[in-house]
Amino acid sequence: MDCFIYRYRNNTEFFFDHQNACWLFKEGFIRSETHMLPYTMDWEINIANTDEIKELLIRCIPIIGNILGFGKLYSLWSTRDPSDRYEDILFHTLSGVLEALGLGIVALILKIVKTIIFYIFEFLECLLYTGISILFSTSPSSERFSLI
Repeated sequence: MDCFIYRYRNNTEFFFDHQNACWLFKEGFIRSETHMLPYTMDWEINIANTDEIKELLIRCIPIIGNILGFGKLYSLWSTRDPSDRYEDILFHTLSGVLEALGLGIVALILKIVKTIIFYIFEFLECLLYTGISILFSTSPSSERFSLI
């Protein structure tokens, strides 16, 4: 039996070889024709995007989450593309293993906690920058931090 680990040399080879795969299994794939999706697409929740929230909730359903998790792991570990980043591999592997084991709810909780921490740090950064710009009126103001 042929091992599936690093069977394909790049994303294009993987993409064209799996055109006729089962649609549900294919939904778990994290590779497109040109690149692997960054982990931020999966781990940083956009609370304004309802489709993303629906997908996260669907991944928590045991049988469907298992299939999607196996699809994620298969697409991740069957291809060795030089452009893959280690952060992406680490976070996609973590969420894929949790989903494949039927622990999609644990993955969802971890993603929510990471998103909350991200927004807290963004808010603190905004407060810090605003405080510095008030104390030192010569510092340039940033349009990025527009919460206050």
